[in-house]
Amino acid sequence: GKFRRPHTSLRSRFLLTPMRFALVAVVAAATADQIRAWGGASSPASRLVRSAKPIALRSHVVAGGDEDLMASLRSRLEADAKGDTLPPLGPDDVGADCMGPTDVVEYVMKALVLSKWDVLMGFSLLVDGGKFVDGRGQVQPGAFPHPDYLVKYLREEPRYRSLSAPVQEFKLVGNLDLSNLSRQGTQKMLVRSDGDFFDCYINLALIPYRDTSKRWVISSIYMSGNSPAI
Repeated sequence: GKFRRPHTSLRSRFLLTPMRFALVAVVAAATADQIRAWGGASSPASRLVRSAKPIALRSHVVAGGDEDLMASLRSRLEADAKGDTLPPLGPDDVGADCMGPTDVVEYVMKALVLSKWDVLMGFSLLVDGGKFVDGRGQVQPGAFPHPDYLVKYLREEPRYRSLSAPVQEFKLVGNLDLSNLSRQGTQKMLVRSDGDFFDCYINLALIPYRDTSKRWVISSIYMSGNSPAI
């Protein structure tokens, strides 16, 4: 027979049942992922950092049944418990008073382990003119219009191919090397994708952010000559 929706009062339609509450939680969490992945505010200073429009939620997330919603919620909670997701960040969380250069490096590298390349671009200095590398051959993530283009470029460059593969593990080596009156810095690390660890350097810059604050962003990335393809 045909499915008929049971009659409910007007008041009961607006109550949050446990299932509806779970749906709200999943949608809110997914939306938060999109917002914090690109970070930043709408002020003129924040336009120095690459940004993008939030991606619309897939319809099956909203239209799924109660069992699907609960399974998705349980999966997310389990991932949070294992550290497989990133803590959400808002505009007030990315200023230099909250995130130092080392904090930025660790947050971005954890995102790359999860293959969240949009997070890297959200923390990258915007570079106009399509100059994908600087004068030293260092990749400038903020020059790419979309994460897919960045990943494609890295895969086609022998020196950076190991970085484009899913990053399995990373280790910071030593302290951040500051320069230019502590407005720039370089963090060395070891990155492992399929086999051995390889040297990787992330260069950062301190830029104006909002009206009275500053923010650490990634200006370029460089991998030394010990890449497996060289």
